[in-house]
Amino acid sequence: MLSFQVLPQGTSIPLDHAHVGRTHSGQQRRAASGPRVTYTLVLGKEIKMQLEAVTGSCLCGSVKFEIKPPFSGFRYCHCRRCQKATGSSHASNVFVPQGQIAWLAGEALISRFDLPGAKRFSVWFCSRCGSRVPHKIRERDDYLVPAGLLDNDPVIRPENSIFWGSKAPWYVEPREIPKFTEYT
Repeated sequence: MLSFQVLPQGTSIPLDHAHVGRTHSGQQRRAASGPRVTYTLVLGKEIKMQLEAVTGSCLCGSVKFEIKPPFSGFRYCHCRRCQKATGSSHASNVFVPQGQIAWLAGEALISRFDLPGAKRFSVWFCSRCGSRVPHKIRERDDYLVPAGLLDNDPVIRPENSIFWGSKAPWYVEPREIPKFTEYT
């Protein structure tokens, strides 16, 4: 991982057009040559550059993979399908172009469920422990990677919450509830 610079909140930095950056519309631009670099604004305070791959694995460690930046996106999905598939209030999904994921172990252990009648929705999971694992999104060139599987910081942060109108009625924003570092 390269270093990052902490700036006072509200400080703006013009990105050199010779390097990778994001246009005002969010489109990625990159240098004509050299390594691909992703600049990510985190909490309005930090700019980080990422060049290294991020590894991930299922709960039992049988399925292992590696994803390489830049990533296509990071979203929280509150749709009912994601609630059912995760058993939680939302899914935390990183999106990765197809050519930027590699299976390191356990690919033969992956089972798949394609929801009948759904255009895109699928669940791939480890047949040993049941953890969801990355899956190719039907009709797109991206893989969906459940963010909780990642072994280290992907640097990118969630950009938005989708299907907010479907959020669970019991969902409470994390900033509104007490936090503990262990069981209570």
